[in-house]
Amino acid sequence: MPSFTVELFPSGSVLPQIRSIKVTKSGCRDFEAELISLIPQLRAFGRTLSGDSSLGEDLAQDTLAKAWMSQDRFEMGTNMRAWLFTILRNIFTPTCAGPGAHAPSILRSLHAHSSP
Repeated sequence: MPSFTVELFPSGSVLPQIRSIKVTKSGCRDFEAELISLIPQLRAFGRTLSGDSSLGEDLAQDTLAKAWMSQDRFEMGTNMRAWLFTILRNIFTPTCAGPGAHAPSILRSLHAHSSP
């Protein structure tokens, strides 16, 4: 089965540890095409949900990474938009749960960079 590498995040991204993922799954091009087509809606949802443009972009990027790594759990032909929005919401929700909540990796990274 042919394989290829997909670059998910540009250099200097908040998630530098996830630079690329080797893909060997058949049908991944359909998954990739649908995922790419939903990026603008995902980014808008992240910005709306968080109330912050930068945080919304980061939430969308974290969601794309999780979706890409979990594509074997997605059934093509079902509602990818709903699936992605659920992932994003699940990443964002712990940040609203109060003290002691588990913050997503992206948010921990942002907080570490903004602390004096």
